[in-house]
Amino acid sequence: MKFCRDKARLVPAETLRTYPDGRLTRGCGIVTVRQRPSTAKGVIFVTLEDESGNVNVIVWRGLLEKQRKEALSAL
Repeated sequence: MKFCRDKARLVPAETLRTYPDGRLTRGCGIVTVRQRPSTAKGVIFVTLEDESGNVNVIVWRGLLEKQRKEALSAL
């Protein structure tokens, strides 16, 4: 992940954990969990993992509609 982060100026998980909720930023990692609860009204919960840890991400319905392929694909 470090190579990807350095090239695209993405933030590692250990730094993302220090950010306040709602702050817009960019990170990268391997998707280890993707959840779409029926009670979440179109929201997806994603867990990303890199060498420094895990980060939980909420993908809101509006973003999911725009980035559906990216959010749901395995690549």
